[in-house]
Amino acid sequence: MHCLPEERPPFVVVAGIAFGATTMTVARAAVRAAATQPCAHVHLVHVAPSAPVAENDLGTLLPGDGAEAALEEVARHLAAIGRDLHAPPHVLVHAHALVGAGPKVELAAFARVVGASLLVVGSRGFAVLQPIRQTAGGAVPTPGGSVPPRQLWRAPA
Repeated sequence: MHCLPEERPPFVVVAGIAFGATTMTVARAAVRAAATQPCAHVHLVHVAPSAPVAENDLGTLLPGDGAEAALEEVARHLAAIGRDLHAPPHVLVHAHALVGAGPKVELAAFARVVGASLLVVGSRGFAVLQPIRQTAGGAVPTPGGSVPPRQLWRAPA
């Protein structure tokens, strides 16, 4: 059973998913961090570029022709990743496919909208966990919090 919003606001984690080598490492690290809290939401987010590109890692043209169908395919793939994580019952996993200026800009904006406390991204085979705090100007990285800044975590092979 998941917590009710009136009981306690959920701990929110945003995981940037690029469909590269670190996809599952990032997703698992996000769920692992969220599971330490009594009530949590993990948002798996892929940001497609707003300018036409060739093929993405899923072999789909983004955005260009058929962008809506391509984004739906990406969202379905993210949802499948979410199911494969087998998150504990108190952690809800959501999937989002966005189009925008770039992952840094869009992930920060998304983190602000959902009130995220933690951002997880991949870098060189590791998951990088960055606590964030919400300000009137948006979501900004913070050196404090429940997870040390730029904590690295590699999923077991």
